[in-house]
Amino acid sequence: MLCPFSLRRAGRWLLGGMLASGCHFQGSGVIEPAARGEGVELRSLDGAAFVLRLSDGTEPLGYLDGHIVQVVGSRVGRSVRVQRWSIVEGLSGMPVYVGVVQRHGLGVALIDRQTGETWALDEAASATLAGWIGKVVLVEGYATGTQQLTATAWRPLDTQ
Repeated sequence: MLCPFSLRRAGRWLLGGMLASGCHFQGSGVIEPAARGEGVELRSLDGAAFVLRLSDGTEPLGYLDGHIVQVVGSRVGRSVRVQRWSIVEGLSGMPVYVGVVQRHGLGVALIDRQTGETWALDEAASATLAGWIGKVVLVEGYATGTQQLTATAWRPLDTQ
């Protein structure tokens, strides 16, 4: 039989480890500017707000005000360190594609960050996004053919 002191020590060790690394978090909601003015929050569908801690690869979340996203990470209190994310729906309700803009023939294409697929953009979007080669952008639009995308809206997710 274990002594109660040993149980207390083991309990503290387990609790300390959980608090240091955080608990698994997976949630959906709307991206909003943080209430304190720094960073962004995920406002879940039940109204709870979680401050998102962004790192390399997750910075684009900071530019997605109003978009519905799904976030996976580790949570400590009301703070979530984001490990993976995806956009569920765009502002207009159309499908959303996020990726790097690349030259593609006479136009430009978007390399989707989730699937790795190359989407050739329509002529108007190609002319507009030609100045964003090598940058991460969000494109809302619809497929008009095999690997062809007609953009209805776009926004940069890269400030460099």
